[in-house]
Amino acid sequence: MSGEAPTPDQLSPDVSVRPIVGAVALAFAIAITVMAILGFAFWFMLGNLPNNTIAQSVTDFPRPRLQVVPKIDLQRSNASGDAQLTQSAKIPIDEAMRLIVSRPDPYAPLLPESEVPDGAGLRAMRAQTAQPPPVA
Repeated sequence: MSGEAPTPDQLSPDVSVRPIVGAVALAFAIAITVMAILGFAFWFMLGNLPNNTIAQSVTDFPRPRLQVVPKIDLQRSNASGDAQLTQSAKIPIDEAMRLIVSRPDPYAPLLPESEVPDGAGLRAMRAQTAQPPPVA
């Protein structure tokens, strides 16, 4: 017991190159073989190799249709927009704003729940107006 650790037997520092070169050569041979099999499969199935593909012609998109009389289209659009506004607007904007501000809760729904058709809007209205459960 001299206090020294035993020295392990060391291997030779020389690295044998032969197994490394053999592994690289084997991998290269496998890659060449796979590429040859794929090339043969393309030639056999398609009649040509992938680099001999036939260029397909590109079809052009149809030209956009132009407005013949833009003024008439604009008048039609404005008329339909005005009709939609007049059908849904019953009172002037200023009067509607005054009525909203005069309400006790301006963020409450404008329609009563009975007048809202069943759907996502009604579910959202119920979720907003629902009272939170009391915390115990």
